[in-house]
Amino acid sequence: MRRTRVTLARVIAAGLAAISLTLAAPLRADPPPARPADIAKAMGIQRPFVHTFFSGGPSNPSAPDPGLFQVPATQRLIIEYVSGSCAGVGTASLDGLDLAVSPPESTTFPVFHTLNVGPVGADFPHTFQGNFGHLTRIYVDPGMNIQLTISSSGSGTAAQPAGKVECRVTVNGQLVDVP
Repeated sequence: MRRTRVTLARVIAAGLAAISLTLAAPLRADPPPARPADIAKAMGIQRPFVHTFFSGGPSNPSAPDPGLFQVPATQRLIIEYVSGSCAGVGTASLDGLDLAVSPPESTTFPVFHTLNVGPVGADFPHTFQGNFGHLTRIYVDPGMNIQLTISSSGSGTAAQPAGKVECRVTVNGQLVDVP
């Protein structure tokens, strides 16, 4: 019987010690903050990509053509999100906004990806602005050109010209190496 009491006492003491250690230790440490590079790596994103196109105005005079981008010859571009805004003055109206994809220096007709801008709201007489954001999945092959194209119309006179439409479009996605 004595042996049973000693063994039972040891089991109870060991259990109490384990409970006290469990309660004394923190239950869970906060995980380290996630960095964008870690998230990209976990999602298999090789190179995050952002480019802003301008059309209708000298918003980016340092670029050779602010409405044009050529995908590097060793990478494929995957466009995943497109956002932007367009504004017009005078009697100008926005008829269409597209990302046109075509081979460089080619006579082939480009592939147009239409961006829906709307609804267009009037800030004050003879002025409008429209904002948009689109989730998308557009694959652009190596060496291809992407160009922002804008179609606008309006009537005017010599005293009051038709006005103009300017757009800024930001493309987000990733560049993937190709063999």
